[in-house]
Amino acid sequence: PIIGRADVVTIDMDVSTGQILEFRRSGQSEVPVTSTRDVTTTVRVRNGEPFVVGGLFSEQTSRSVVKVPIISEIPLLGELFKIRNESTISTEVVIVVVPYILEVPTEPVRALR
Repeated sequence: PIIGRADVVTIDMDVSTGQILEFRRSGQSEVPVTSTRDVTTTVRVRNGEPFVVGGLFSEQTSRSVVKVPIISEIPLLGELFKIRNESTISTEVVIVVVPYILEVPTEPVRALR
């Protein structure tokens, strides 16, 4: 951060978030498959003023089929005994940052006896 006149603070921020989507087998072990989201921003705020960093959106869609055993396997007629579901979950990561300027003593600190 850079402290300017009138206690204005300039901050360069690189924010990243991620999640594990699945695990894939690689030889004897499993390796995670990940997804990351990044945002880079520069802000100028006064000492003690909060600001919000957002824009880290994600959307996850899942599909499922619920079916009656045996009957659902019959061609054509089996479709009547199946229920297909699709759901979408949307998320946004929001970060609130409040910069504070710490006062540093200008006189040397004397050793305690």
